[in-house]
Amino acid sequence: MSISKTRQKLVDVARQLFAKNGIANTTMNDIAVASGKGRRTLYTYFNRKEDVYSAVIESELERLSDKLDEVAGMKMRPQDKIIELIYTHLSMIRETVVRNGNLRAEFFRNIWMVEKVRKKFDEDE
Repeated sequence: MSISKTRQKLVDVARQLFAKNGIANTTMNDIAVASGKGRRTLYTYFNRKEDVYSAVIESELERLSDKLDEVAGMKMRPQDKIIELIYTHLSMIRETVVRNGNLRAEFFRNIWMVEKVRKKFDEDE
């Protein structure tokens, strides 16, 4: 498994654990065990749980960005494209909230961290 695939697996597993158990109830060891990787591998990519959480936020924003890029590349009238972009944006937000269970409350409790990570996304958008 390549470095980026290993990192992405860790992020995906962490997102699932955070969504199920919440951030406070998920440890770095839980992430390592659930991913089938050792703690050493996890700490190779992330220094602390907050770094994993940031990577989860980035991953969710990347999903949104990829979907918006897909819509932006469609051949359609500009006014239809704007409507489709708005619809896609709102749909992806709803999907993110639904798929992240307990994690959605953390997004609001730690809104400053979400906003910090989202700043780059906003600039790209």
